[in-house]
Amino acid sequence: MDDIEQRVRQVCAEALERDHVGLTDNLIDAGLDSSLTVEVITRLEMQYGVDVLDEFFVEPTVAHIAQAIKERTPR
Repeated sequence: MDDIEQRVRQVCAEALERDHVGLTDNLIDAGLDSSLTVEVITRLEMQYGVDVLDEFFVEPTVAHIAQAIKERTPR
């Protein structure tokens, strides 16, 4: 697991008030509702400077969201 995956996982776990969230767990099924999604998106956008809201509708998993951040973050 790389740093971005780890950070996305941490932010999601904190929003869900869980100790652990798997890389491929469906975050919606895990309880991430619309207000928690906004919280997660805002925190990730503040840290990485990219908007990944659309990715929650494509595949709401830590792995997918982390990959989108990697693809959109300038190197």
